[in-house]
Amino acid sequence: MDYSVFMGCEFPKELHIFSEGQHGLSLADAEWASGEYGEPYTMEQSFAVIDAVKNKSIPVHEEIKVELLKQFDFTKEQNMEIKANKEVEIWLKLAEYWLQKIWG
Repeated sequence: MDYSVFMGCEFPKELHIFSEGQHGLSLADAEWASGEYGEPYTMEQSFAVIDAVKNKSIPVHEEIKVELLKQFDFTKEQNMEIKANKEVEIWLKLAEYWLQKIWG
């Protein structure tokens, strides 16, 4: 996906790309990996968006659709490796620092 389009935008932004794992890993800590994350889980929202893209309820450019489906078109049982990931586990702290930076 080409993220350069966001560089000219006039709004605060920050991008974290981790070396492994798909979107929606939450904290990817040991608690999450054991299934103790409560409901509704964030991936449910992703699945709903993907369903809407597939059934054309949400219009998106074909390039975006292909990328979204490549990343998210799987069931909860498929392609979703459930394991703790120390690298991804810190994203919440990164988001907190970023929000403090832009809102003080």
